[in-house]
Amino acid sequence: MGEISEAFNDAVDLNERMTKEFGRISAVVGHEGRIGQRASLGDVAGSWLGCVESVNVVIGDLTQSTAEVSASSAPSPRATSRSG
Repeated sequence: MGEISEAFNDAVDLNERMTKEFGRISAVVGHEGRIGQRASLGDVAGSWLGCVESVNVVIGDLTQSTAEVSASSAPSPRATSRSG
């Protein structure tokens, strides 16, 4: 019975850490715009690692898309030299 309660407590602890980390990522990436930040739970495996990796992939995909849109909407040097 002790092993079961220890495993349960470990799962609860990881879940709490993940909740705090995703809250941190929401603040620094979503609100502060620090797009280089990524989520981390330390040394985890399995579905815990899968959740963190999924969040990091979403951040990467969104920042890449944003960078591509910014680059394509920036005026070209030829366009700016003609307007002056």
